[in-house]
Amino acid sequence: MKSTRTSCRAFFKNAIFRAYAQQRFYDKLAGVTEPERKRKIIGEEFIRVFEEEAKKIGAVNTIVKKEGKLFGFNTDFFGMRALIKSAGLDLENKTVLILGTGGTSKTAVEVSKSLGATEIVKVSRKKSSDTATYDEAYEKYSGADVIINTTPVGMFPNADKTPVDIKKFKK
Repeated sequence: MKSTRTSCRAFFKNAIFRAYAQQRFYDKLAGVTEPERKRKIIGEEFIRVFEEEAKKIGAVNTIVKKEGKLFGFNTDFFGMRALIKSAGLDLENKTVLILGTGGTSKTAVEVSKSLGATEIVKVSRKKSSDTATYDEAYEKYSGADVIINTTPVGMFPNADKTPVDIKKFKK
């Protein structure tokens, strides 16, 4: 059982760490209002070394401490790339539609680029400057070579559902 003295030391040690960390980020976070950008700044302060794919994707899901440094990796990149290759898909010089705009879609974009896709189109329910709608996908990209679903549609318990009508695509 810890003594009161040990508990107090632990409390104050943590409190001092919190105060130090707070001061450490004041300058770096000054003027930053977007929560996602704040998290990224704080993460970069602690994780000094990012694997190149993690930088491109903008997300880290594995952190390893080696020789006193924290290394950030995105293992999803390698997993998705291996899955595509093991399925015998060739993305070289192909048009790839990526359904969805969440975190996994960023991975799919970077994997598609790394495998040589010449045209990568993100598809979303809502039109934006960097996405096409599902209706536009049917109209403009019905000849797409590969479709990668990064939406939750088709997941358990609705594994028989799809976010697009595959019959509307030519290939």
